Amino acid sequence: VTLQEPNVSAAILKYAKENNFTRIMVAKSKVSKIKSKLFGNLVYDIIDNSEDIDVYIINEDSERITTKKPK
Repeated sequence: VTLQEPNVSAAILKYAKENNFTRIMVAKSKVSKIKSKLFGNLVYDIIDNSEDIDVYIINEDSERITTKKPK
């Protein structure tokens, strides 16, 4: 699904509520405190406005399983 809204967190939550989602999973990457203060933080915006939707945060820096294509 492609959502086109100026406020990303509001668009995600609106879509989730319209479709009766009970959970949202988001990946959290390391962002500097200055950048977070200047531009906001998507993860915290979703959490702050999620109401009765559970929000699960996955650390983006956690170990990833990668597969290599055979040569």
